Amino acid sequence: MWNIFGRRQRTSGTTPAGSAEQLSAPGQTMQPCAAPIPLPDRANLLHFIGELMPDPIYAKDHAGRMLYANPATMAVIGRPADEVICHTAAEYLAEPVKALAIMEADQRILARGEAEATEEEVPDARRGETRVWQSTRAPLRDPATGEVVGLVGISRDVTDDRRTVATLAAERAHLRDLLETLGLGAYMTRDMTGAIRSWSEGCVRLYGWTAAEAVGRISHDLLQTRFPISLRDIEAALERDGEWTGDLRHRTKDGKEIIVCAHKVLRRGAGGRPPAILEALTDVTALRQSEAALATLNRQGEDRVRGEVTARREEQTRAAQGERLHALGHLAGGIAHDFNNVLQAVQGGISVIERRAADAESVRRFARVVASAAERGSAVTRQLLAFARRDELRAERIEPAALLDTFREMLVNILGTKVPVRARIDQRLPVLLADRNQLMRVLMNLATNARDAMPGGGILTLTAKAEEVADDSSHRADLKLGCYVRIEIADTGIGMDQATQARAIEPFFTTKPRERGTGLGLSMAKGFAEQSGGALAIDSEPGRGTTVTLWLPTAEAVVLAPSEGVPRSDRRPSDEVRRVMVVDDDSMVRETMAATLEDTGFAVLTAESGVEALALLEAGEVVDLLVSDFSMPGINGLVLIREAQTRLPGLPAILLTGYAGDSAQLAVDGALSGTFSLLRKPITVEMLVGRIEALLTAKMDS
Repeated sequence: MWNIFGRRQRTSGTTPAGSAEQLSAPGQTMQPCAAPIPLPDRANLLHFIGELMPDPIYAKDHAGRMLYANPATMAVIGRPADEVICHTAAEYLAEPVKALAIMEADQRILARGEAEATEEEVPDARRGETRVWQSTRAPLRDPATGEVVGLVGISRDVTDDRRTVATLAAERAHLRDLLETLGLGAYMTRDMTGAIRSWSEGCVRLYGWTAAEAVGRISHDLLQTRFPISLRDIEAALERDGEWTGDLRHRTKDGKEIIVCAHKVLRRGAGGRPPAILEALTDVTALRQSEAALATLNRQGEDRVRGEVTARREEQTRAAQGERLHALGHLAGGIAHDFNNVLQAVQGGISVIERRAADAESVRRFARVVASAAERGSAVTRQLLAFARRDELRAERIEPAALLDTFREMLVNILGTKVPVRARIDQRLPVLLADRNQLMRVLMNLATNARDAMPGGGILTLTAKAEEVADDSSHRADLKLGCYVRIEIADTGIGMDQATQARAIEPFFTTKPRERGTGLGLSMAKGFAEQSGGALAIDSEPGRGTTVTLWLPTAEAVVLAPSEGVPRSDRRPSDEVRRVMVVDDDSMVRETMAATLEDTGFAVLTAESGVEALALLEAGEVVDLLVSDFSMPGINGLVLIREAQTRLPGLPAILLTGYAGDSAQLAVDGALSGTFSLLRKPITVEMLVGRIEALLTAKMDS
């Protein structure tokens, strides 16, 4: 092999001075260089370096003939040295076209006298393929004259690098095509300062700015971004989770505001590269507008439905009210007819008495007619109260265990085998205070409802136990503190939904056919429970049956005074005249009652209100007993009795009420406190006088 100075390459023998072997080994101190390396030695040094280089190094003369080729060059050409040295590329390369391209590049450099870097394809004999080489060639000048006498060059195989670049470019193009196909073609990358580093064609179409206009700009300034949350929170989410997705409002080049769904991904730096953020952007303006329009339509629809439901409920309420008014009209007509008959009898009887005042027998006979008419009027009143669920309750002490055992036997006989009855009745139940007949009527009504709710058969369960309502109890708020008997009637029937359950206790509301139910059963049952001092509750669910719970207060040694006739005492409390104060806002009732008491030997003091009665007592009036109506303007009878007994401790008192709905609880309160006795209007002379004498006698005995 020949070197660039025309001397054959040294292959053996002594290495010239200044060669690599004479350089200091690692760790040894280099000797100072006494003088520059002589020219022949430098040539040998360069030759040695060329021999070691993995890249091809070569030199050619002015005609393009190879003067020097290092081992790497010879390996690429794959020809013997004598076929390469002093030969042109056309002579040692097998592909004439590529050889011609190399020779043209050589001549261009020789003619211009300037270095040039090129990429060219050269056949590689070692691999049997054409490789891409990146070559740098420079003119070789004569040191003495400066004349270009040839060229030197070094080449590097960049085939793999170019293939990698091509592969990445192809993959990038494929990804771009895929994103375009999926409608996700708008994407960009930006650095951590917000500056745009890449801008896809999709971004060009979406926003209007070209890549040249966008790259380098701060994205949020360019797009006038409006964020749903603070930018700091978005960046914190990116740092924490590596990604963030949300809607952003951007403004395009033509000034239009759009809504984009942005998916940001943090690309952390690898190989020393700074981190960047990749953003995929999808225009969702139309979608969000459609969603907003749909939400508006939904709200309008809900409002419309709500309005229609409200209107329908109001219509149903009006219809139910109409049914109640219709029923009330029938009842009122019948009551008016009966009261007219009563009034006719009273007026006629009084008229006859006035005309025949001298005829004692006629007076007595027609007085009895008037009294009979009054009793008929009382019966009509009771009918009206029953319709209003304020019927008079004949409260009495009841052994509930025995009553419920009897009721269970009745149910077994009535319901038959289709609806078996299961009973869990505590035989140690305390004594009840209630109207026996009304209680049986309510229980039978509840059992009938349970049977009707199980048309295909089922199980009816009757449960009874004692229950205490204390201060810390979580029981119903409408129950006063105390002891109750809790009675439950449960079925396994069809049950009720919430809407039906809410209306179940309304008067005249029923889900049964018209011929099978009036809609008053549960309403009257609730009224009975409340009149008795208890409560009623319904628990139901479609498909799981219904449970009706009835709470009734225990007697606790309370004894109600009957409202029927009280036997007149055979002995008067004393021979002295007793003073009775009569208080009633109805003048006819007050005067009649005063006259009745005066006829029986009492001294009577009257007042038309509780305020007037208290004023009389404050003025020093002394009375032995107080008779007061319950319902009066100002202060009622209960308050009057309490205030009067504060001024006159131990004063006996009788409370009169014409409203039967209050009588049961008033009787219980009076019996528990021992402060008054209760009578229900209308009352007879015997009832009133008998009660007065009994109270005065009891006071004397105490």
